[in-house]
Amino acid sequence: MKFFEKDSLNPRILTCLWIIFVVFHLITAIFSEGFHRPDEHLGMMRMMMIKLDMLPQHFYSWEIGAQIRSWFQPAVYLSLYKVSNLFGVDSPSLIAMIFRFFMAILHLWSICHLLASVRLYFTSLRQKNWIEFFIYTAWFFPFIHARTTTEGFASIGLCLLLSFYFRLTYNPALKPRALPLYFFGFLMAMTFFVRIQTVLFMMPLTLFLFYTKREYLFKTFTHVTLGFLAGSLINIAFDCWGYGEWTLSPWNNLYQNLFLGVAASFGQSPWYYYLTKFFTKAIPPYTLPIIILAALFARKYPWHVLTITVGTFLLGHSAISHKELRFLYPIALPFLLMVGIAFHEYTSKFPSIFTKKFFKFSFYLYLTASYGTMIYSSLIPAYGIVGLYNLLYEKPQVNEVSSLVVVRDPLIFYMGREVNFKYVESNKLEDAFAFGNNYILTDKYHHHLELQTKCRQEYLSSSLLLFEYFPKLAKRSKVWGLYDCSTK
Repeated sequence: MKFFEKDSLNPRILTCLWIIFVVFHLITAIFSEGFHRPDEHLGMMRMMMIKLDMLPQHFYSWEIGAQIRSWFQPAVYLSLYKVSNLFGVDSPSLIAMIFRFFMAILHLWSICHLLASVRLYFTSLRQKNWIEFFIYTAWFFPFIHARTTTEGFASIGLCLLLSFYFRLTYNPALKPRALPLYFFGFLMAMTFFVRIQTVLFMMPLTLFLFYTKREYLFKTFTHVTLGFLAGSLINIAFDCWGYGEWTLSPWNNLYQNLFLGVAASFGQSPWYYYLTKFFTKAIPPYTLPIIILAALFARKYPWHVLTITVGTFLLGHSAISHKELRFLYPIALPFLLMVGIAFHEYTSKFPSIFTKKFFKFSFYLYLTASYGTMIYSSLIPAYGIVGLYNLLYEKPQVNEVSSLVVVRDPLIFYMGREVNFKYVESNKLEDAFAFGNNYILTDKYHHHLELQTKCRQEYLSSSLLLFEYFPKLAKRSKVWGLYDCSTK
């Protein structure tokens, strides 16, 4: 089967790439245990656990007292948790996998919705094919789509909003229907409450909608506003249920992080952080041409809805002192739309490029690098020591562990209860034995060597082969191990 047909992709190849894309989403949901960033556990999971009476009060984060998070997303996971229990599923690791499946399937559905709208909005088949190609081959999508984060929900919201925008504006003369406009406003509110930073994308998108439908401005404005108010009232009700009092979580978030500067206290980065981070974390050296393609799109279409929305979102986040690459996940899809369109625009001027050996070699190398990374990221746990917490769930008799490593924010959800990790400040093994606990946790190489001779190894975050065949690497690595020393 040929990959290219003249100067475009073979449609059957594109279908194969879509199937692979879906399969990797499902594989990632199964094997990518744990969380990508601590907020996924400290925020969503712990908020859900509060309603399940599973979280001791001393584990409440400052965000609960400040009331900065929306309760809508934790309520969704709480519903899934209780439904799982009804069907006899009570293992935390299995329930977490159900959450990942839910998020992955929701993302796939929103992408299908967006691509169906893209086929209406963009007339060139070749252009649409390249948009789909860059989406299907982005290695990070299966990984970030399986996460139970606010960025994940925001990504779904922005994807659907952009889809509704394309459907409403592909024919400017067409009179807009009330229901899509209502849903547009409703999605704006749901997305805004989950992650307020999305206003940087939604505000220009809404202004574009109003401008495009200016002949029906009153109707457009009225129905979008009614949808937004309905979504806001629903979220305010969820927050009242969650916090036990009437509050406005977006305002609390803005007040704490912008006016009081709480976000900046978690670290500050220069304005160019996102550019350098994306270059190293995507697929170097292919990251450079991808960035160039997006820049060429912005140069050719400076007033295009994608240029303005993505640019506003990126500039706004670059101006905020505290930066993390995950904050940009919600604009990954719109960004790749820009890349796909630009690739079509510039390769169509040189159709013979598809017959060049260097182009084909670079193209296949890109696929190899992307799918190689996709395989790796989908098959390993997102959080390396989640297996330790799964083991402790299976050992309900273990309530205290002598720890030679500082355990911050233990994953209580996966353990199903609180386990006291009693830190040995001297970091000496003899002091750990003196604590009188049967279980000892360490991440030090020399501790492992001694404990493996005196105690029974219960858990190791890496293979024993690392100790046997690569001792120098093992000395430099932080390999977590739990040992049962009750028979020492």
